[in-house]
Amino acid sequence: MSKICFALLLSLFFVPVVMAEPFQANVNEEKTYLRTDPSLDSSVLLEMKKNDSITVVEEKDDWMLVRTPENRVGWVKSHDVRKETPVTISQGTPTPSENSNLNPEPEQEPTITDVVPEREFYEISMVLRPGFDKATDHPAGMDDTGFSIGGHVAWFFTPYFGLSIPYTFRFYEGDYKIQTVGGGPVIRYLDLNHFRGSLDGNFIYARAFGHNEIGWSAGWDFTFGFKDTILRPFIGPFVRFEQIYADGPNLTTWSFGLSISLTNFTDLS
Repeated sequence: MSKICFALLLSLFFVPVVMAEPFQANVNEEKTYLRTDPSLDSSVLLEMKKNDSITVVEEKDDWMLVRTPENRVGWVKSHDVRKETPVTISQGTPTPSENSNLNPEPEQEPTITDVVPEREFYEISMVLRPGFDKATDHPAGMDDTGFSIGGHVAWFFTPYFGLSIPYTFRFYEGDYKIQTVGGGPVIRYLDLNHFRGSLDGNFIYARAFGHNEIGWSAGWDFTFGFKDTILRPFIGPFVRFEQIYADGPNLTTWSFGLSISLTNFTDLS
């Protein structure tokens, strides 16, 4: 009995490993993303367009390890790829840490994470923010509650940093109307598939109580994104703070409401 068990264990070490034959394929979606690892949280190496030619060299769950005609290697989602015809590849199967090189001269090959993406990142978001207002510091005779409607344009030139231009109109009982517009940096602190969060801080110009004033503002939001539209919508709660330096008491307001945004670029594959 012990000899039989030993023979079975020994045979496990000599079971041949069958590697799938590499095959030619094309990108099947309007766009998809070449990544360093088979995960949506991994870094994007390259944006690929529909009908771009690729060679699939490995499959893992719902991901494929592919090589582009420029010898860029990384992972894409399987449902974004359409198979064509098998091809024979003489060199070994690459990994995301290698770049294939057909030049026979010896040369140190860079890892794929050393390759700078060829595209330039940009994203423009247009945001509408209706909300309830609470004034914690305000002139005498002004009610401390009101409503606001805000418009916000953000331009991201990296995935996590950009510039914002916020505009807000506030109305309080007693015919107190306040308008502010400004500009400053915006930071995306969260980007997990469909969920996003951002923070912005701005220098603002205000028209309040019949006078021109200055101040500063800061905002926070947390939104959920919807997929498969040309301009992808995100919706969720927001909080905004504004400090306006006025003659007499300063005006300090808080806004709470719903952030509704449209963006021209996002990765929700």
